[in-house]
Amino acid sequence: MILVVVMFTINFTMLNTESAPPGADYGNYLTQVDILRGNDLRGLGLRHQPVFFVFLDLLTMIFDELTALKVAAATVFSVVVFPCFLLTKKLSGSYLAAVMATVFFAFFVSYTEMISWGGNPNFLAFSFLLIALLFIFEAINKASIRNLLAAGFFLSLVIGTHMLVAFFAFASLTFFVILYTVFIKLDKKEIKNKIKNSFYLPLAVALFSLPYVPFYITFFMNSSKEIVTFRLLELPVGDVQIGESLLIFAKFFVIVAATIAGVFALTKCLKENKGKGLLISSLFLAPLTLFLITVQPLRWLYFLPIPMLLCFSISLGTLFSDTKRDKKTSMVVMFAALFIATFAVQSIAVAAERFGDATSFYQFIKEDEVQALNWIKTYTSPNAIFATSGSSKDVGGGGNSYGWWVEGYANRICMFTGDLEFYSFQFERDQVRVVNNIFAGTYVIDNGKVNVAESYPAGINNPQIGGYAKGKYEKLLTLSDLQNQLFLTTSDKPETIIIVPFYSQNSTSIIQHNNSGVNISVTYENFHFSATRSVTLNKSESSANVIYHVVPKNSTIQQLKINLWGLFKTSPQTCKVSNDGVVSLFRWPSAKDTTVAIHVQQTNGKLESARVFFDNPEGGKPTFNYVFQPIKNEFYVHFKIDVNISTVGAGGQTIKFYESYALLKELNIDYLLVNRHRDSELQRFLSDSEHFTVEFQNESVIIFKVSK
Repeated sequence: MILVVVMFTINFTMLNTESAPPGADYGNYLTQVDILRGNDLRGLGLRHQPVFFVFLDLLTMIFDELTALKVAAATVFSVVVFPCFLLTKKLSGSYLAAVMATVFFAFFVSYTEMISWGGNPNFLAFSFLLIALLFIFEAINKASIRNLLAAGFFLSLVIGTHMLVAFFAFASLTFFVILYTVFIKLDKKEIKNKIKNSFYLPLAVALFSLPYVPFYITFFMNSSKEIVTFRLLELPVGDVQIGESLLIFAKFFVIVAATIAGVFALTKCLKENKGKGLLISSLFLAPLTLFLITVQPLRWLYFLPIPMLLCFSISLGTLFSDTKRDKKTSMVVMFAALFIATFAVQSIAVAAERFGDATSFYQFIKEDEVQALNWIKTYTSPNAIFATSGSSKDVGGGGNSYGWWVEGYANRICMFTGDLEFYSFQFERDQVRVVNNIFAGTYVIDNGKVNVAESYPAGINNPQIGGYAKGKYEKLLTLSDLQNQLFLTTSDKPETIIIVPFYSQNSTSIIQHNNSGVNISVTYENFHFSATRSVTLNKSESSANVIYHVVPKNSTIQQLKINLWGLFKTSPQTCKVSNDGVVSLFRWPSAKDTTVAIHVQQTNGKLESARVFFDNPEGGKPTFNYVFQPIKNEFYVHFKIDVNISTVGAGGQTIKFYESYALLKELNIDYLLVNRHRDSELQRFLSDSEHFTVEFQNESVIIFKVSK
């Protein structure tokens, strides 16, 4: 109880540092509570298992919505102490070992991050799973109907709380049945009894899970077929996120010590009680196997502390029982006190440090965002539809960092950008595909291999070029009309060079597209020159073309500087500049995956220099600088940008052209919610007052009204 109170206090205090809890999922949880109450904005029914949301619904009757979310999270991540203690006490036979193992589990570093991004149903399902395992371990020794029915009941609660935990439980039990059949020899009578007794477990699970059938019907009717995609041993070599996650675990003494002790304990357990050892082994095998064969492998790492916890408790129980047999009581007490103190201090310190970092990292909704959400509640129609690209951090799903809060807290339908792999429902994926194009640029061209986004009438992202890899487009390069510079001398002051940006507000655009290609041309007019920049993309080609044509007026062109910015991190060693100005760069660290080459295909001027700059000498996002000296007064240059991605999917058979205004109309979007730090998007909408007007703004966000 003391540990529960301490856990709850720490969890609630950390979550309460801002008005709203961190993470996008918390906003989504309010949507599910609204659906339980009959306020279903989309009319698709409950989209998550109901058990946690029934609990959250009760709390919202006592507290305001934001406080209820924090209380629910703090409670869920605290009460796990009870099943954890009961299970480890059963396995270890030692109160002291159970307490230490429970502290280890309660303050495990990955779970402090889980509460920050909002994994509340996941963790509540962990509690039910631990209780189910308690009865399953009992049933291994004594397969009574009571134990099997109890295990079935709590497994049904897992099914009614979180799908991934249910899948993990099913996979683990499947592995256990296979291992038990292979490694444990039974006579015919024992086999008959085992089969007969084991029948009660799935029967109990099925009967107790009947209330959740409507949810699963809704889920499978609306879920995307793409979510069953398997990586099939396609190891994510060079995946920085996975490497960082493993490094977090490896650098802490507590986790390393517990893992080593657990391995020895599991080995001993397999010899002394093979059934118990095989079940724990299955709990290890399930997440590791799913890690290797499924998309989003990091999700399965959250399950590893469960078997680690069990092994660690057994190792501690063995240690304490062995020392008691040696009758060295004073030394045991001293050792235990020292170990517990060291263990507890580092566990809590590690958890607190990670908790603070994770809470800050996932804190998408602060005072300014809450102010905007309240404005939406008060001043927009209940039928208004929003679109957003989310906070300044592209974490997880992306735009859902705002979108789920708009739906859950402000009760307005909101569509958002993101990576498709983070969304289970087909309607979400369909909308994300469209909204990605809306926020990518005013016009977007896509041929299945390369896409080009044009942000006219803004002067930045003109254009932005991406390559198709692993089911989505990766941003590769961008240019900016506002940053490209012309160096001129005028007829009245031929001795003075003036610097004029390529961009001018006095501009026109022409779009030509057919089944074989698209050409977007923008012409800028000012007192000194007329300049046209054209972007073309053709069917079946893995390259985009950017063409500049400048005609001076009452002036003479002395020099033209054009910059291209890389949009992914690389290193100086992976960038090469040839004598004829061809720039080749590779994605780092997985250099074989992506190659981009910039060619000066044609020019009527002289290429003075082509250089690559890095803000950090060790690497980062590069800048490519080209300087041209005109030979004729009228200047022309044609860049060809080749994209070579080894993991590119099937594409290039057709070319698609999207206009954001048409897409906004297609989705009937009324408002855009834009974070001020998403500068390219913000400048584009601010530059287009014909189609977007500011309705609300503060220091963090702006809400635009879309002109119909």
